[in-house]
Amino acid sequence: MTLGAAFRERGMEEQLRRLRLYWLATRHGLLKGRNELDVKWSEAHVIDWMKTLRLPPFEGAYTERRPGSGCPACPSEPGMIPSARVDLVFPGGARLKCNGCGVQWVELER
Repeated sequence: MTLGAAFRERGMEEQLRRLRLYWLATRHGLLKGRNELDVKWSEAHVIDWMKTLRLPPFEGAYTERRPGSGCPACPSEPGMIPSARVDLVFPGGARLKCNGCGVQWVELER
């Protein structure tokens, strides 16, 4: 599956339009610096979305966890509530980051 198809499948039309603009700019040599287009999208941003949506070849970049299961790296101790923040929400899931160790993971609604 491509990033565009993943956006389309999730109804993420704004992200799909911006991705199309990024690739159009790429084909016409409009990118600057580190393959960036001045619309807040960059190669790193596209790769980050691919990691978040678990698309090849980045499907293993973030661990997939059950919603509310907490950090995959920090040991869970009795009586402790895991502390994490939501970095990104998208249709069908979210990307979280542990406030303790900084590990990121994806929680998908199945």
